[in-house]
Amino acid sequence: RAAAAPRTNSTSSTTATHTTTVTTTRTATSTSTTLRDPKLLCFTVMRAHVPEEVALMRTQLSRGVGLYSCDSWLVLSDVETWLSPGPPTRLTTTKIDANLSETGDGITTKGKNSKHFLRAWDKVREVGKPQDFDWVVKVDPDTVFFPRRLRANLKRRLARPDKPTFFANCQNEEHPHFLFGAIEVLSRAAVEKFFERGDSCRAGVHADDMWEERYLSRCLHHLNIDMEVNFDLLKDRHCNREQAMFPCHDDNVVAFHPLRTPSEYFTCERDATEHERYTRQAKEAKEPKEPK
Repeated sequence: RAAAAPRTNSTSSTTATHTTTVTTTRTATSTSTTLRDPKLLCFTVMRAHVPEEVALMRTQLSRGVGLYSCDSWLVLSDVETWLSPGPPTRLTTTKIDANLSETGDGITTKGKNSKHFLRAWDKVREVGKPQDFDWVVKVDPDTVFFPRRLRANLKRRLARPDKPTFFANCQNEEHPHFLFGAIEVLSRAAVEKFFERGDSCRAGVHADDMWEERYLSRCLHHLNIDMEVNFDLLKDRHCNREQAMFPCHDDNVVAFHPLRTPSEYFTCERDATEHERYTRQAKEAKEPKEPK
């Protein structure tokens, strides 16, 4: 498959955020209200000592997929390294003050990672301008993520960015619904509340003892931020009773995880895109055609 050109970024490598202009608006057929596509700020935390994660983030950028098709994006890491060498522009990671080697390599776990991701959220607050977006999305490097599907999902739900909200995206035999960290979606209002009052969580919830999504979920509950169930956000074997990942054919799923190598990632991305196109074409073929 021919590689798609990455979307144009409005910044150079010395600037932390990278922005894509979205001009499409759509009108809801059931009301007179014009619904624009939600604006997404997306970020990931890339471990530079893990070659697979570096390759994933560089290859996604070269093809303009994943978080790079959000309205703005950040790739955070504990070292500054290139994502695209240019020309025309050299793009790099944004450095955070954390030692990500302490978190393992994604397969072998060394320790809990909440304190590392709190540094990532601090950097989002510092340079990401989250107040300018409707939703903030954290995704893992090995998550096949379709921002276009997330926008459609949020519009179907009539989800409001001015309402403090985050989503449970996973379930298993022990827990009927919970937040799993492969993709985390927070409304602008939830992020504002988290940044304003999150220090109260640090006093009562011990970050050193928790996985980052567990800490984030407990903190958001502590701040009285609503958790809504949205299982279409994620397909993951931890959430789908060990169902096979391939083929990635669920057209409603926003993100698939884990796909740890570029080969796995782009096989899933291609399967999902082609199946969605096939479904759309089959639906159009069944629709009655107007007489000429």
